[in-house]
Order: sequence, then structure tokens, then C-alpha cells
Amino acid sequence: MRISTKFSRILCVATLSALALLLPIRSALAADYTDIWFTPAESGWGVNFVQSDTFIYATFFIYGADGKPTWLTATLSYNGSSAYSGAVYSYMGTYYASAWDPSKFNEQLVGTASFQPSTTNGSQGTLAYTVVGVPPVTKLIQRQTLTTALFTGDYYGAESGAYTGCKKSADVRFTDSYPLKVTQSATTLTMVFSYEGLNATCTLAGPLMQNGLLYSVPTATYICTDGLGTTASISNIKKTAQGIEGQFSAPGTNLDECTENTSFSAVRQ
Repeated sequence: MRISTKFSRILCVATLSALALLLPIRSALAADYTDIWFTPAESGWGVNFVQSDTFIYATFFIYGADGKPTWLTATLSYNGSSAYSGAVYSYMGTYYASAWDPSKFNEQLVGTASFQPSTTNGSQGTLAYTVVGVPPVTKLIQRQTLTTALFTGDYYGAESGAYTGCKKSADVRFTDSYPLKVTQSATTLTMVFSYEGLNATCTLAGPLMQNGLLYSVPTATYICTDGLGTTASISNIKKTAQGIEGQFSAPGTNLDECTENTSFSAVRQ
């Protein structure tokens, strides 16, 4: 496989500075876990996650021994490695049909909880929680899909990534900017990146999958006008208030057999 225009330009820039080659490659950012999570076999049970940086606020919709809804929340902080954990609280307050009475509000620390995201995707994980007087609970959970987002449109954006695992050269980081055109059918997503200054247009396309607020194209074709032809896996695709964002990984993108890992974002034009 030949060296792509994109990769050869990056190598030329990188060789100008040995320091640039010594900088560590930044790993891809983890998914934003904000979503409704549930267990498909347990209709009516679930947990809502709202994430703020490395903090997740969780609200449970669960039931007590009497079958009545029970109000619990959890404050989960990232442990810097692989999971979020923290305290669980229960609440009592004013009857919803009455005027709010602050004196009736009561918050109690009742247990602990943890969320362990899947190591292979951002749409599954394990939730474990313990409440005083109740046996520990562990559930395999996944994002709950509500409606389908529409991505079709014209965007302008940038990407940041790296070529790693190269056989003959050091790992290389890069950034690029581009107009981006996205088209979407019921089952397929196509993204056309027109890279500025690289004299190349690259198209990634394949079957679109949805899990809650996140989308993916696990098996995409990756074809560029400069001759590159390979496959890619696109993950963590998300519609934002201003546009679109996501990540993709592609093996063997040049003669050096490097793997390309890229995070991209674009605003709608």
C-alpha cells in the first residue's frame, strides 16, 4: 500500500523537529456517558447519567420492597483509570401536589455505587450499587435509544490524531482542517472530508448503528482520492448543538503499516 498524501505531509513536518517525535501520543478521549441507561429485559428499571467532565450525576428509577418507586441518586467521580464511583443518597420531600415546604426535605447517605464502562465501546457497562439494608445489586446496562438523529448536511471542522505502531518510523501526531459533507440514509452514513492543503478528499461510509445518543459505523470503507483504500471503524459519533463529533481508527494506512486514530469535530454551515 502506498504512502498517502496525508501521511507523507505529516512525516515531512515531523522530521523538522526531533522533539515533535518524542512527544507522547494522546489517547482517544473516552465517551460522554450522558444518556438514559437500562437493562432491556427489565422494563421500567433504569438510571440516568449526566456527565460533567470527570463527574457523573446519576438518578435511578427503581422500586422498593413494596413495589413503589424509590428516589435515589449517586455522585460518581472518575478514578483516573477505568471506572466512576461514589456515594448513593435517598430523599424525602414535600408531596408534589402541595406547596414546597423546605422543612420536609431530607437527604441521607445510604450507600455506594460504581459504573465500569465497557473497554470495547461507549454504549455498555456494569453498574453496581449497595444500599443499607438491601443486598448488593450488579447489572449489565446499555444506552436506551429514543429517537434517531439526522446528520445530513454540510460542516466545517478539524481533526486531531496520530499514526502509531509504524514499522519503520516513530509515532506521529497530526491535525487537519476540512469542509465535511455528511449524507445519511436509514441504514448508512457517508462522510466526505475535503482536506485543505493536502490535495485529497477522503470518504468513509458504512452501515450506521445507534445506541442511545451515540452512533457508530463498525465496518466502514475508507477511500481517498490520492489512492488510499482501506477500512475503518467509526465510533462515538454524536450530534452536538453546533454539529457533529466522533472518532475513527484505521489500520495499514500507508507503506509503513501505521494505524491511524483520529478524533474529529465539525460545526454545521
